[in-house]
Amino acid sequence: MRVFFLSLVFVVSNFLAWNFFGLLFVFSVAIVFQFLSIYLKRPFWTFLSRVFLLLVLLNISVTFWLFNVSILEAINAFLFNSLIMSIPFILTFFGEKIIRIKGELLFIPLWAIFEVFHGSWILGWPWLTFGNVMANQVYLVQWFSFLGIYSGSLWLLLLGYLFSQILFAVGEPQRGKTLKPFILLLFIPVIFSLMLYFGKPLDQKERIKITTYIPKNSGENNLKKTQTLFQYTRESPVGNYILSPELFLSPINLSGNNRQIHFYFFDRILEENDSIIFFFGAELKKSNTHLFNAFLVYDQNNLFLKGKRKHVPIKEYTPPFLRFIWGESFYYGPSIDDQSKIKSQHDVFPVLCYESIFSNYISKNLGSASVIFLITSEEFMGNSYFGKRQYFNLVRLMALEANRNLIKCSNGGFSAVFNEKGQVTAIISNEFETVSAYRITKSSFLHKIKNYI
Repeated sequence: MRVFFLSLVFVVSNFLAWNFFGLLFVFSVAIVFQFLSIYLKRPFWTFLSRVFLLLVLLNISVTFWLFNVSILEAINAFLFNSLIMSIPFILTFFGEKIIRIKGELLFIPLWAIFEVFHGSWILGWPWLTFGNVMANQVYLVQWFSFLGIYSGSLWLLLLGYLFSQILFAVGEPQRGKTLKPFILLLFIPVIFSLMLYFGKPLDQKERIKITTYIPKNSGENNLKKTQTLFQYTRESPVGNYILSPELFLSPINLSGNNRQIHFYFFDRILEENDSIIFFFGAELKKSNTHLFNAFLVYDQNNLFLKGKRKHVPIKEYTPPFLRFIWGESFYYGPSIDDQSKIKSQHDVFPVLCYESIFSNYISKNLGSASVIFLITSEEFMGNSYFGKRQYFNLVRLMALEANRNLIKCSNGGFSAVFNEKGQVTAIISNEFETVSAYRITKSSFLHKIKNYI
């Protein structure tokens, strides 16, 4: 009965934390440590079955919105991810017996290392990185710009461990001994963060204007979409940057005369205003079976293409060693990548949807680009409010970590402008909208360290 009650609290805490108040996740982490305390003493298969069940509950209670995508794909994702997430628990079980360190303490560094791995490999699913839970409370974690999301995971692990000692310890002396370090560990980072959030001035030296174009009907043909854009530019003032979402043109073949067909109205716009630069997503068709999800940048002189580097596992890209189970990939890896040219010539870091939740990828590739353009397509979420809201909040952390203004242009999701503190400075809700953002050349402390490493 006690385990059932803890499981119920775990599920409720996960849901509330990931959708409303991130700090509540400390309750969930404390319950994880209590499960370790109970089941590390049991036989391995009993331990593993209970841990696996706990991780399935974690996946479902946070990413339940995957059921809106596909029930079968959601179940596959929950089971596969829970299996992968079991690795640090298994290492804890055997590590405790080999090196004779208390399992709960050993679990902390093992989980922290695992998160870095799970946020980097080809089947990575960093959505459930513990630090991400604070995305709905960026004012409490402004120090992420110094130490990053993974430091947030370590903070929550330590808080959860201490809180478990307070909640489940036997005897008042043990609780009193743990309470003081828990309070210090909780409030010192929070107070420092609030000082940064309310006291640090924003960098607003160089303003740029971006016109976003998010077609009301994403299913319109490419010619109709670009014609609508052409008509708007003739009737209304626009910014020098025109930004449209992922898969804005789909599918297109740029070989031969096909490029002239797809870019006819772009060229008409450039004839009247050659300072405009188009940023948009496209599904490139190289053959009947080879599709590439790409970010295109087009101006008077150049067409740059950046292929999507991070794909949703199985849904978008299946590694060769797993194709005998799930079949061929929907998308293939990038064959052309002009990302460095886009950054050097336009001073913009182009990010495609799923790439945005990979902290290591962003840190490695941001470079000196002074603003981030993120294009996404969230129609696959099946109108799930919670899925779109969680992703919207995760983007806040990306802006915070990078110390950059970020413009999120989404098809079927929430579009907005974020400043370097993760604050929303503009909500984009119309088909055409012109918004302002600011270029920032100063790197965050985190990126300086990672670039040095």
